[in-house]
Amino acid sequence: LGCPGTVDDETGRVLYANNLGWKNFDLRAALRAHTTLPIHLGNDANAAALGEALFGCGKGAESTVVVTLGTGVGGGVVLDGKMLTGYTGAASELGHMVIRAGGEECTCGRRGCFEAYASATALIRETKRAMAAHPESRMHAAAEENGAVDGRTAFIAAQRGDAAAQAVVDRYLDDLACGVANIVNIFFPEVIALSGGVANQGDALAKAVRELTDENARKTGQIQDQITQAAKQNSQTQGRLNTDFASQLAAKVQELKDTQRREYNSNYLTAISAAMGQQTTGTQQTTGTTDTTGTTDATSHTTSTTGSGSSGRGGSSRKKK
Repeated sequence: LGCPGTVDDETGRVLYANNLGWKNFDLRAALRAHTTLPIHLGNDANAAALGEALFGCGKGAESTVVVTLGTGVGGGVVLDGKMLTGYTGAASELGHMVIRAGGEECTCGRRGCFEAYASATALIRETKRAMAAHPESRMHAAAEENGAVDGRTAFIAAQRGDAAAQAVVDRYLDDLACGVANIVNIFFPEVIALSGGVANQGDALAKAVRELTDENARKTGQIQDQITQAAKQNSQTQGRLNTDFASQLAAKVQELKDTQRREYNSNYLTAISAAMGQQTTGTQQTTGTTDTTGTTDATSHTTSTTGSGSSGRGGSSRKKK
């Protein structure tokens, strides 16, 4: 289960998730009433990064950074094929690096965090401010068409030639590129993937971020094509990836079923062997005949051999005479 914030899989608790208002929340216990399946916890952005690195736009690359643009800004970092988790498992909180000292207040309590400028929440905030200042803006019509102000509103109105909306988009892209440039300078990964609802803007977002990152980051020549490529691959292959994942999941479930069936068969045969051994031993003690003793030996040998063949282990140490 991917969850925002700092999570502890050993205890099943979310230690801190500022956007959810959780502190030391026992998420596993809360879910236990609804399922008997094993529950493991991980940071949601880390889970996204691992998925992209193994099956998505980062497949085949040794280093991948995923930036999730949603209610907040999350980050997952895979370097040299390994997930970067840090000393306590709370590493890669990319949304809480400060890009503007003393700026907008973040839900974490600091000011100027990347999240306070590049999240969908921040984009909606700035869109509403611009709409209030510009009642003539096409953003009002765009919001009405979609039923509410969301991360698409300013982009839609900007595409229709609205100057106020374009200013919102430009500021948002500047702030997003600032954070991405910092990530490039720190990690210089092979692939950077932008995910979340805002990332669905495709090339309108990725191309601009690529150009702005090139202006802000050092040593960026190699990374830029990967930013655009990641966005395109996510769009073009999502259906295939979902199909692949479903197939792999089905295969894993079948594997678990087969394992459980083999273990059941093995335990069943062991129990039958023990029961037959007790029965024939009782017969031998009652009759005391040579024929019965011979039958007991033969029966015990045959049962043990069958059990060994079925389970692959635990065969009888007795040999046939």
